[in-house]
Amino acid sequence: MTTETVAAENVAIGPPPTKKDAPALRSSASYRSRGRIYSALKHLSLIVVSIVMVYPLIWLVVSSFKPNDQIFRNLSIFTTDLTIENYVNGWNDLSQSFGLFMVNSTILSVGAII
Repeated sequence: MTTETVAAENVAIGPPPTKKDAPALRSSASYRSRGRIYSALKHLSLIVVSIVMVYPLIWLVVSSFKPNDQIFRNLSIFTTDLTIENYVNGWNDLSQSFGLFMVNSTILSVGAII
């Protein structure tokens, strides 16, 4: 080899990086711990958002079993006095039987499928 080719190889390859030139490299453990923290925070925020979104639906179902005077007085989903009185009143307080509406809906649904 001549000195020209050696010089050309040094230019192409370049000198080895020094500490001053090399970027600060982080260990893979640091990346893993950062990923775990990010994942935990992401899952925690998703859990909080899902609870906020599902709470009104759970409250709706629980409130249907509460007596009428306690539906808006106690907004908690935890209650001790549950009753099916609202469902009984809803079924029987119509001018016609609610069962008649169920039969009509069944006939229409089966007719639409066939």
